[in-house]
This record gives sequence, C-alpha cells and structure tokens, in this order.
Amino acid sequence: MALLEKATDFKRSATRTMSEKWQTFSMPGAFRRAKEAMSGPAKMPHDPLEDQRAELVELDALISILSTCASTLSTSVDMLAAAPKPLFDPLSRFYSQGMPGSTAIQKLCLQMDSFAVHVKEHETEIEALQTKLRGLSERNRTVHQSFSYRDAAWTSQDHYTKKLEKLRDQIAKSGTSSALVEKLNRNEDKKRSSQQEFATRTSETGRQVNEALSNRWQEIGEVVAELSRYYTVVFQAAGTLSHELQQVSTELTKPSTTQALAKMGREIASQAQETANTFVDSLRARCSKWNESQKLSCQSFRDILSHYPPIIPIQNSPIFPTKPQ
Repeated sequence: MALLEKATDFKRSATRTMSEKWQTFSMPGAFRRAKEAMSGPAKMPHDPLEDQRAELVELDALISILSTCASTLSTSVDMLAAAPKPLFDPLSRFYSQGMPGSTAIQKLCLQMDSFAVHVKEHETEIEALQTKLRGLSERNRTVHQSFSYRDAAWTSQDHYTKKLEKLRDQIAKSGTSSALVEKLNRNEDKKRSSQQEFATRTSETGRQVNEALSNRWQEIGEVVAELSRYYTVVFQAAGTLSHELQQVSTELTKPSTTQALAKMGREIASQAQETANTFVDSLRARCSKWNESQKLSCQSFRDILSHYPPIIPIQNSPIFPTKPQ
C-alpha cells in the first residue's frame, strides 16, 4: 500500500511538472527574429511619430522627382548642344569659301559651337544640384533606418509585454511555481531592457525626423532656385543663338542667294555636260581613226601579196618532187 501511494505521488508530481513546463512554453527568440527578418518589424499602433514619418515619405518622393528632372535636363541640354557638331566640317567643305551662303554657314557653325561651349561651362552647376539632392536623399534614408530600428525595439517591447500578461494569467489560474516565478522575473528584466531601448530609439528618431522636416521648405526652395538659374543660363544662350540663326536662315533663303546657288548649279551641270560630250567625241574620233587604220593595213597587205606568184604546194615543188606512187 505504501509503495502504491509513493508511485501515485510520483506520477502526480511528474504530471504537474510537465504541465508547468507546457504552460510556460513560448516561441523561441530565434524563430521570432527570423519572422521579423522576413516580414519586417511590426509598426507601433497609434504611433505619435506616424505623421512625421508620412511627411518624410512625401519629401522623399519630391526629392526623387527633382533628381530625375535635373538628370533629364542635363542629358537633354548636352544632347542639344552636341547634336550639330558632326555637321560643321561637312557643311564647311560643301559651302567652300566664296560660294553664296558660305558666310552664313560659317556663322551657323560658330554660333552652334559657342552655345555648346557655354553650356559646358555651366555643367558644374547642374552637377552640384544633383549632388545636393543625393545628400538630402541619403540623410532621409538614415532617418528611415532609425525608424526601422525603433520599430524593432517596439516589437521586442510588445512581445515581452504580452508574454508577461500570459504568464500572470497562468499563475492566477494554476497557481505559482518556482519555474513560473523564475520565468516571470526573467521576462520582466527583458521587458525593462526593451523599454529602455525603445525610449532611446524614439528620442533619437524624433530628433532626426524633426531636423529633416524642419528645413524642408528652405532646402527644396534652394534646389528649385538652382534649377531655375540653370534654366535661365541655358535659355539666355538659346536666345542669342535664336537671333543669330534667324539671320542665317534669312541669308540662306533670300532670293539673291538662292538664285546665285541655282545659277551656280546650272553652270556646274553645264560644265559637266560639256566635259562629258568632249570626252565622248574624243572617244568616237579615236574609234573612227582606229577603224581606218585597220582598213589601210588590210589593203596594204593585199597589195604586197599581189607582187608574188601563187604559192605552190610543197609536194609539187621542183625542189621537193613528189615520189611516184
């Protein structure tokens, strides 16, 4: 009987120990961290910094658009300035010095080249603007990273808060035990640590986002002003170029120039036709002369043959008599 009671007590003790272990079981931290790595840390509900975070995202979008605009503008102006350069030498050779319109072509090449040089001189301004925009974007990226660290700290704090609530509910329902008390104390220490981490991250993130947002209108205003100045530089040069090119267009299309060019074209065509006709006549004369010389040669050969007797076959020659059959 005593042995049976001891066995029963041992069974109850073992069952109670396993029950306590099951009640205090939770997901290992490695699993939780792996889940956060895949899906990202959860965001704090009703976050007091949520408005600043949304404004930072809006600022990032504007910076990205400005950066794209500056890059596209720089590339487009460079292409505009470089486009006519391959024409300079061929046009100069085509409209050689002294030809009607050659002065206008020289002016065209000179003005186009001056525009390209002017744009190149102000290239550093648009590059400085792009560098400034990259700096603003990098600063905001650092603030976003600070928000991510803060989210991770809040996730850790929330995890231990919920875990402690479950442990206290278990103690209230099933009673206390040394294992539960030990686990409760350990998780309370972790919660305090996570709270301190979250408070530190919140303070640092708040400071960074406030600095980024406090000067946003001034910073964006400076960027737009620099972009406007670059436009002004380009359009000033384009205005001068437009005036000069209008004169070039007028010079090339005025009646005196077009008539002179048409007359020159007709003269060149006439000279080419005359040269071709002369060549053909010369070729015909040579062919005719060659035919006459061939006829004379044949007649002379016949005259020479007429002074000689007919050719005697060699077998009937007196010198070589034919043998009797």
